[in-house]
Amino acid sequence: MTRQKKMLFSVVTLVFAVSAVLASVPLLIPPTDTESEPHAASEAPPIENVENETQLVLSEDEEFMQNLKQQIRSNVAGLEKMDDQQFEQFLHENHKVTSDFINTYLAQQTVSLYSPSRAKTSLNYTFDSNKLDFNTTAEYYPAQPDCKGDKLDFEILAASNFGLRGYCIRNDSVIREFGEYNTAYFSTCYDPQNDLVAFAIRGLFRIDIYNRSDWSLVRSIDNIAASSIEFYRGDLFIGGYKKDGEWFKSSIFQYSVDKGEVTNEFFSTLLADVRGLSFHDGLMAISDSYHNRIIMHDLNSGKTRLLLKGFYYPNGIHLISRDRIYVADEHHHHIRLIDLARMREIWKSPAGQLKAPCSIHQVQQGKWMGMLLISDTDNNRMIVVEPETWKIIYEVASIRGVLKSVPIFRSDTR
Repeated sequence: MTRQKKMLFSVVTLVFAVSAVLASVPLLIPPTDTESEPHAASEAPPIENVENETQLVLSEDEEFMQNLKQQIRSNVAGLEKMDDQQFEQFLHENHKVTSDFINTYLAQQTVSLYSPSRAKTSLNYTFDSNKLDFNTTAEYYPAQPDCKGDKLDFEILAASNFGLRGYCIRNDSVIREFGEYNTAYFSTCYDPQNDLVAFAIRGLFRIDIYNRSDWSLVRSIDNIAASSIEFYRGDLFIGGYKKDGEWFKSSIFQYSVDKGEVTNEFFSTLLADVRGLSFHDGLMAISDSYHNRIIMHDLNSGKTRLLLKGFYYPNGIHLISRDRIYVADEHHHHIRLIDLARMREIWKSPAGQLKAPCSIHQVQQGKWMGMLLISDTDNNRMIVVEPETWKIIYEVASIRGVLKSVPIFRSDTR
């Protein structure tokens, strides 16, 4: 079985024995697809009337890749005497040996507040020329998050996929845990206007909305499989598909919490595996992840301003202004900051420090303003980090397959 978090098509119920705490509890997990390649841009459904379509030229990790290959060649027995052609053939044919070395090597290189680092995941790596791709085995079980670092002036909401839980974390402790469905939590978001928290439980075609003040359930939205959710102007925007639909024909739904109904639909059935939504000043950014593109749609004018290509499975995004956006470029293992005015990358995270990051949020206020909250998904952790120095301020380990994390500021956390 390959990675569950990439594309989930349907729901099955698996019943097996787990720990005493969860003994005899049915575990609801959608099955995974085979690790198919994401669509090339030419295969993606066209978006009509786009004002600007841009293929970004993103920086690559040539130096890192050459160093990684040299480390493999120097440290794996029997490779030093191979010529270049033999060595490249070895990389293509011996995935288990190379994967074991890469996982160990990257764990040693990853900056962490824990010593030794707890950022460890056994990914299955494959080389394609000078590029490195991966998949991972889906293993579902809850684990207890472990928090370390400086005191934060905000809480963190987190959706844990392989860990089958949703969390609200305050500094060194979990103050609220959600997991009664015992299935993967895909996305989460916070509405500061109404003090609401939402979690997307995609395998059950369900979204739960809670009042943060007392954690009472405000409303449940049924029959939508949501891969991304975000509050904006009091409404909940949902990337996903209806229960009678198909994952590769997803849409963006605008849901009125007050009315309890979908009031608008954007890009109907043209999207696939939407993994990020972000808003700023009337502009909506969408990660159409399976199609390797980001869409910018102006809610005020109704016009689609921009279509960005060049990413490899873009996931979480944070639109910090109309001209700048952070992107979790999952299969490139980077967070990137894109200047939308000049259409170029102006920063990216250091090579080898993240494994398949799935969400990014720049802290917008308080003591840690400007820091990045990152879901380092296949390192099973969340980090708050200073981007330029890559100094980690705060880290949550053992949060398995965390797909999204967001900061929430409330008066009682300051």
